[in-house]
Amino acid sequence: MTPSDAYPEGFSEQDILFECPNCSKSLGIDQRGAGLVVKCPDCGTRLRVPMPEYFAPRPDTPAEEGQVSTPESESATPQDAAHRLEVSLEALQRRKDTLEHERVQTGHRVERLREEVAVMQTAVDRMVEILQDFGPAPR
Repeated sequence: MTPSDAYPEGFSEQDILFECPNCSKSLGIDQRGAGLVVKCPDCGTRLRVPMPEYFAPRPDTPAEEGQVSTPESESATPQDAAHRLEVSLEALQRRKDTLEHERVQTGHRVERLREEVAVMQTAVDRMVEILQDFGPAPR
């Protein structure tokens, strides 16, 4: 049995597997989702994705140092660790830039929708005025 056989279909060691505390549904998310608040697809409970054990400080490390221990970092050089952090930082910057672009685009769409709603409201107001000119409806 290979290590990847230990994971459900569609998941790998790069994913965080956990259960909903409310309905016990088995859930999984990419490790980049660690710490995010998500909604259970079955019961709708909002829950925080757990941090993998390798994200937590090692027991022999004082908490104030906050060093992260990963299986591959045990034998890695400081340069390797710095390179991995730089790559992660670049990926986060790209994601931030993408999200900022999407936020701006969404703002433009919302503004266009507001303008359209204002035009529709003006048209509805004119229709109400026209209907009021007819007087009360016959019985």
